[in-house]
Amino acid sequence: MIGAPAPPSVFESFSAFVGTSTLVVHNADFDIPWLLIMNHVHGTQLHTNQFVCTLDWAKKNQEPRCSLGVLAKKYGIVNSNAHRALSDAIATHALYFCFDNLGKAPRPVQSLNHYTALAERIATRRMAETVTA
Repeated sequence: MIGAPAPPSVFESFSAFVGTSTLVVHNADFDIPWLLIMNHVHGTQLHTNQFVCTLDWAKKNQEPRCSLGVLAKKYGIVNSNAHRALSDAIATHALYFCFDNLGKAPRPVQSLNHYTALAERIATRRMAETVTA
């Protein structure tokens, strides 16, 4: 995209912004490994050490359906631009506090190491697919 910052500077800025904060993500097993892979590709590094996945939390709370859209509707969270980054981030933030206030299941916290292992498996599988293609 013309005028957009280069990916390495975007990843560096994001990493600096996040620092060592805990990140809250819906479906972290999908998103965080790709974030780690792209950091690796662009020579940057994510420094945060903990993640809370609201999808995992929904499962621990025995929600019958765990998509962000279904959960937002159930808990009265407005997500008028679903599947757009900012809108989904705001909905995930609100869902985090809904689950925290429910107190049904403990907050599921994962370390960066958990997602690093997933990222390595994804990258290895992608490389194997590339070689055989």
